[in-house]
Amino acid sequence: MMAASEASQTAARSLRLLFFVPYCVYPVSHGGASRVTNTIWNLTKRGHEVHVLSLVGNEAERQAMLSLPNVASSDSYVLPPETSYRTGSAVPSVVRDTYRPSIGRRIDELVGRYAIDILQLEYTHSAAYIASSHGIPTVLVEHDVAYRSAFRRALKQRSVLLTLRGLFDATRLYRWELQNAKKADLALTASEQEARILFRRGIAKVSSAVPNGVDVAALEPHGARSESRDILFVGYFLHDPNVDALRYFVSSIWPQLNRDCQDLSVSIVGSNLPSESAVEASACGFRCAGYVEDLPRELWSHRVFVAPIRYGAGTRIKLLEAAAAKCAIVSTSLGAEGLGLRDGQDLLIADTAADFAGAIARLLGDRRLRAQLGASAHDSIGSRFDWPMLAGELEGLYYELLEET
Repeated sequence: MMAASEASQTAARSLRLLFFVPYCVYPVSHGGASRVTNTIWNLTKRGHEVHVLSLVGNEAERQAMLSLPNVASSDSYVLPPETSYRTGSAVPSVVRDTYRPSIGRRIDELVGRYAIDILQLEYTHSAAYIASSHGIPTVLVEHDVAYRSAFRRALKQRSVLLTLRGLFDATRLYRWELQNAKKADLALTASEQEARILFRRGIAKVSSAVPNGVDVAALEPHGARSESRDILFVGYFLHDPNVDALRYFVSSIWPQLNRDCQDLSVSIVGSNLPSESAVEASACGFRCAGYVEDLPRELWSHRVFVAPIRYGAGTRIKLLEAAAAKCAIVSTSLGAEGLGLRDGQDLLIADTAADFAGAIARLLGDRRLRAQLGASAHDSIGSRFDWPMLAGELEGLYYELLEET
């Protein structure tokens, strides 16, 4: 054990942190990117020295990551074409896709060069980079319990063959995830529910003290919301649950809503919208805005925010963003999972297409209810999910790890 005087000195000093990210997270275009960048920038504000190593898909993304602001250094590589695991191995495909031995060696090099105190690995499959050679505490951030999301995705497939293949992949990921998460000095989850799931499966060093969060001050409206448009759908469309949610909205919810409410304006915001989805949305008269730099303006200018999510895991940062912006929200139970938002007080929950359409119509016709739900959701998440507060919690966990080692 460290003496009290030594512990206080540890807790008082600035830390040198290395973040590894297996994707491009800047500019911020998806929930995972929001979590990573908010973590980094809020730790920097608290006086810590943050270095970033990222693995990206192309040169444009590499250049974007090299320009990541408010960090001590940003080192980025296009995914090297080297073999990491044998073909047919039991390693899940998502791990094979993002693990490269050369990047492991680069992590070791940066740990030594910058005298790093803590290594933070973002996303479950980054656990492949945990190594005793680092010689420092390693934090693994599980943006969601990956195997749980994979099982749910498999059960939503359109054919028996795809379902069976998905279940096989999910089972392989289940074994790999539980085996490798144990190697971290600390695993962080997006919610208390997911921390309990991992703990019950043998991950003893797990915490939900730093869940997914949001910068409330950056998103809350200044004055009255404009509400010049009707319905807003936000999603990063390289994430399959968002593609499925939009398909569900277009094919099942919209026909019922449009039958009862004419001339509605619907906006689809988010990058990488598949061409098929864009054609279907355009045929309905929807506005496909793509990636927008000013998300708060979109949130403030729509009457109702929808999240018809049917599978996935973790928590939906888009709901936190909508709540911070005082939006009136309609979501499935799964979409609001893990956030503690109350049906009828903070948002409306609807788990069938008919109920979802009915909830949207109800909010469109009731300005007072929209305002009440939006204000309540804002207050609910502001006391629990604001990033300046969460960064302080993470800082405390870092100091505890250092004291233990």
